[in-house]
Amino acid sequence: MRSNVKSIQEYLEEGNCSPTACQLMLAGRLKYLREHETELTGAAAAKIIGISSAHLSRLESGQRRWSEKQLLKALRAYGYGSARDEELVRRLLRVSEEPEWTASFRSDALPKWFEQFVELESVAEQIRSFETRAVHGLLQCHSYAQAVIAGDGVGSADVAQRRLALRRERQRRVFRQGGPTVWVVLEEAVLKRRFAEPRAMREQLLHLKSLVESNPRVKVQILPDDLAVNRPSSAFTHLKFNLRHVPDKVYIELPHGALYQDSAGEVEVQRVALDNLAGWAYDEDKTPAILDRIVKSF
Repeated sequence: MRSNVKSIQEYLEEGNCSPTACQLMLAGRLKYLREHETELTGAAAAKIIGISSAHLSRLESGQRRWSEKQLLKALRAYGYGSARDEELVRRLLRVSEEPEWTASFRSDALPKWFEQFVELESVAEQIRSFETRAVHGLLQCHSYAQAVIAGDGVGSADVAQRRLALRRERQRRVFRQGGPTVWVVLEEAVLKRRFAEPRAMREQLLHLKSLVESNPRVKVQILPDDLAVNRPSSAFTHLKFNLRHVPDKVYIELPHGALYQDSAGEVEVQRVALDNLAGWAYDEDKTPAILDRIVKSF
């Protein structure tokens, strides 16, 4: 385990905690207790709590939220330690029940399959992505984001405006002081793809150049078009966390949804893939000059 991982208490004492992160910390803590502090199988624990094994599995993975009644039964079954430790778990439960900041964005502006990614990206220690279609949403300027969202055919102008507002809020939260580092490998074709009129494309390229030159937490590498390497067919992101019981996650974009992976083996495969892509791409110090060259084509 990394030495900089925050404990439950440290995270809660920071204040302004993410309900989704607390839900995952709670799920992971209770799974750890069952597996390491008792001899209970999942089936046996589920029977004591009064739920199905499948339901317990979803609770322990963070896909479902623990209720207070279920939590109390689990704590009694697992012989949880001190009153202070039990209070920490109860605090996790209380925070996990609070509404997320995304609650104000209806499902047409924030699809259900995208919710957890948006809610967790600002809590991550590092956001590391490979992009094949467009510049990463966190690195988009307003005019380019408008064009990308319009090209997605989201429907009404109202929905498009709320998606733009969501993108701006994501950027604000990620680029706050103390936020995560952002490391993106972009296919070179992404920078040439004409999502918008030339003026907006120039604005995006110059915005990207400004970010990499002024923000030490932003790293962008460009993968040459003519490089004959086996590259993934879809974009994906590795979210790296420094929170106890919150596993790293990989988010893979699909045509009409997304796939989340958080098993150690799956995450490691994607981490190695990102390492390879970064190794094949131009070094980050060459990015400003490449952007200057492409700007001239617009």
